[in-house]
Amino acid sequence: AIPIMQIFCIARLITIIVGVNINLLYVLGKTNLVLRQQYLKIAVRLIALALSLQFGIVYIALGELISTAIHYFINSYYPGKIMGYGAFNQLKDISRIGLAGILMALIVYGSLILIEERIAQLIAGPLIGALAYYGLIKLLKIKEFDNLIHRFRQLKQPN
Repeated sequence: AIPIMQIFCIARLITIIVGVNINLLYVLGKTNLVLRQQYLKIAVRLIALALSLQFGIVYIALGELISTAIHYFINSYYPGKIMGYGAFNQLKDISRIGLAGILMALIVYGSLILIEERIAQLIAGPLIGALAYYGLIKLLKIKEFDNLIHRFRQLKQPN
């Protein structure tokens, strides 16, 4: 069940980015374009399900992942046309954040292999992950993190 869940988690990660594009169209008052995209996305999902159904649950999960990736490009088409901020520009903007996440996962995975005790892994994993991610964000100079810290500090200051 774990590999299937991992595939679905990656698909839902893509869904978050898809949602931003949908909400952008709602803000612009382009609900008709959202509806068009939904029809196309339903067709893509049904085709992926029909093709993968005969091969089992892992392939259904992979079909969902592939259809979700296709949904990303469908949903970024109109924002790209209207605002000049399409799929590849968006991917370029989040690439360093994604790279930091992937590297952090590899660091955690690699370090947890060295720890045999499950309890120690449960304690060390989040700590190693947080420290690795923080270090990678600083190393890759991801300015969004600094903006987040700045806004958090503004919330804590009394008016």
